[in-house]
Amino acid sequence: EFVRAIDAVKKRVQRARKFAALTADAAAYHGGAENVARDDREAVAKAAAEVLNPRQRRVLELTADGWATPDIAAELGTTVERVS
Repeated sequence: EFVRAIDAVKKRVQRARKFAALTADAAAYHGGAENVARDDREAVAKAAAEVLNPRQRRVLELTADGWATPDIAAELGTTVERVS
């Protein structure tokens, strides 16, 4: 169930719109979003440590770092289908 939830989020992020970069003044204001993202990532990492094996955790880490599925497959020496 947990792996399915992670996969659903991963697919949603991959299909999401790509937005243009912010202007310098807008980028300077982050309004605490950085802290929320860090907290979310820590929560996912903690749950992953309890449920996923090391290889699955590595796929999750690379996905969170913005790696594309083919790049992750090449890094881990496996197929794109297996990573996806």
